[in-house]
Amino acid sequence: MNVTFVSKAKYEIVGFIRDRLSKDDFVYIFSACALPIHIWGILNLFIDIPSWLYYYDFIELIGGVAYTLVFSLVETLFVFIGVVTLRLLLPKRWAADWFVSFSILMVLELTITALLFQYFTVQGLYYKTELLLASVVSIGLTAFLISKFDRLNHYVRSIARYFTILAYVYIFFDVVGLLIVIMRNL
Repeated sequence: MNVTFVSKAKYEIVGFIRDRLSKDDFVYIFSACALPIHIWGILNLFIDIPSWLYYYDFIELIGGVAYTLVFSLVETLFVFIGVVTLRLLLPKRWAADWFVSFSILMVLELTITALLFQYFTVQGLYYKTELLLASVVSIGLTAFLISKFDRLNHYVRSIARYFTILAYVYIFFDVVGLLIVIMRNL
């Protein structure tokens, strides 16, 4: 295989991605993915920690927290890759101006749907089909509203700037958790 062909293909792929998403867009989307996932993970952690205090010593407790943070990081990466892939599959002109705002609200809506789905499953309630239908309608309505109202688009993007601060904090603790997990398994 010719080296120039490989390097040319690499630059074409990078150019293809840059045409659709800027560096700021990547940061905003990643922050929007990280925030609800980490909040949910930390809330579940606070629910579990009181029972862990009876069975684990301090080192094992730190290990449990580290595993929760690493799982939140992996889940954030999967959701982020899914959203970015969705953007890369869409035509360039479609949703160029409002995709970031739409993806932020879509991730938030899907997170709320997942939380309700988990709650319904734990409680033995059978509203899962209605929940899925409501989620699809909500995402469609969000796409319509974001595409029609520029102020809403601007407002969501301005809020996303504040998410980045929390995302940096979460990522720092995720990396610390990853180092703890690696040290525990060596």
